[in-house]
Amino acid sequence: MSVERVELPRNSLLLAQANPNDYLDCFAVDTPTNVRLEDYVSAFYTSWLFKLERFVLGLAGQSSTDQQARDLAQGKLQAFAAWRLGVRQHDQILMRDFTGATCSWLMAVPTAHGTRLYFGSSVKARQLQADGSFRLPFVYRALMGLHVLYSRALLAAASRGLE
Repeated sequence: MSVERVELPRNSLLLAQANPNDYLDCFAVDTPTNVRLEDYVSAFYTSWLFKLERFVLGLAGQSSTDQQARDLAQGKLQAFAAWRLGVRQHDQILMRDFTGATCSWLMAVPTAHGTRLYFGSSVKARQLQADGSFRLPFVYRALMGLHVLYSRALLAAASRGLE
């Protein structure tokens, strides 16, 4: 099972909310099992790797529990740690961080041999240039390589949790 960088599906909630200068990424992994979105969301937010992120967020006053992750997955919560529900459909969910600067997106699509799991992120471009043009803030550009590695690792951890 290999995580690969792919184009965002045309029906992606992440793509639908983006502006032309925003940063967007999308990663996918194929699993041999049938996975419902609820199970994927729960596995993602309760994975060992994401629990590390939740620990750090807890230190910053944005604590969360595995039960809250499961409740979000089941549609019982509209907020989880530092994220607020943006949009949810039967096969995908879009979460926005509380500042509105970033979004996370999960999607589970049935395939002939199981399920394709997608994970994507967006970072809002800001008007930082004197000429009025938009670009990502420096800190986001500086950390982008780490973000890509972390995104791949998060998706891999979630998919292993579904096996």
